[in-house]
Amino acid sequence: MEEHETANIIKILIAARELSLQELIHRIQSFLINNKVNWMEQNFNLVYQTSFENDSFLLLQEFCKEFIIKKPEKIFKSPEFNSISEKLLISIIQVDNFQMNGVQIWEHILKWGIAQNSKLTSSLRNINDPTSFTKDDFNILKNTLRQCISFFKFHDLISQEFLKNVFPYREILPEDMYVDLLKMFLDSNYKPTKKLRQEEIRPVKEIVETKSSKLEITDKVKNS
Repeated sequence: MEEHETANIIKILIAARELSLQELIHRIQSFLINNKVNWMEQNFNLVYQTSFENDSFLLLQEFCKEFIIKKPEKIFKSPEFNSISEKLLISIIQVDNFQMNGVQIWEHILKWGIAQNSKLTSSLRNINDPTSFTKDDFNILKNTLRQCISFFKFHDLISQEFLKNVFPYREILPEDMYVDLLKMFLDSNYKPTKKLRQEEIRPVKEIVETKSSKLEITDKVKNS
């Protein structure tokens, strides 16, 4: 398989799944993990979507989970970060034992949300300054991040971080969540409602939709 471009190997893997060639599926996954790590890191969004299309790709799924945990900065700081899917971003937010602090994750969520709207990127004087946001700007960002915010682990923040990094963007939070957060950071004994309890959040596999159709791989994918 060395002579094949890596994008073509991904196509072969998808075809093997459609033909239920389990031994070939296992061999291709092992080959990619052992020989094409750099390529998979550079094309992580594609690898992630492919791996969660079917439970046959368990080795790639495990690779993706470990990559998110151990090297989150390679996703967040990638030039392609703003183009990742909402499902992938939610999956990243849900990961436990994350080797990145909560404030950094929050800042990247905001960055992603702003980048999804050309109106925001063109009209905001300073995307890092919430005082420059209009009411409409906050509403646009709120609608864009509605799903992502519900999965963010606010309880991982300390009160100073909440005040400095989240409070200025309070208008993008659902009102009941915002009230709960205020109570939680003001009173350490306060028990938040179910909306803030992480045990009520669905696991990653329920968030990722399994697609029955074949994943289209365009010529834009980076070749090995």
